[in-house]
Amino acid sequence: MPDHNQILYAIEVHSVEGIRSYFDQGGDPNDILPDGVPLFTTMATMYARTPHFKDCVQCFIDAGLEFRDQALLAVFTDDGHKLEQIIRQDAAIILKTYNLFNNTYTPLTGATLLHFCAEYNSVACAKVLLKHNADIKCKSRVG
Repeated sequence: MPDHNQILYAIEVHSVEGIRSYFDQGGDPNDILPDGVPLFTTMATMYARTPHFKDCVQCFIDAGLEFRDQALLAVFTDDGHKLEQIIRQDAAIILKTYNLFNNTYTPLTGATLLHFCAEYNSVACAKVLLKHNADIKCKSRVG
């Protein structure tokens, strides 16, 4: 099993190669860290918001990430096509609010998918949400 410090560093600097290497060495994308936080949650809440974020998330997916909320995962990877399919199956997803993460930069308590698009620079997904009349004036619980 590879060292958790390796993956934590790779996550912090958005090193796609470092994340992929961790998983190639037997690391599990579904690991729970010693502090009780899932490894992927750590990835999603780290400080960095680089253009490589979606590629880092894709490394987790490729390694077998188990993440129930496919709409939020589509936003994390900025996969507008996938989000469009999800909305066609359940249009109410546009109104759903999330309380999953204690995000480092912007508190996303009570945030919608559109808030997550803004936080994670998911332009393709934001366009899909706006096409389906997502409320651009909607506020999260923290305003």
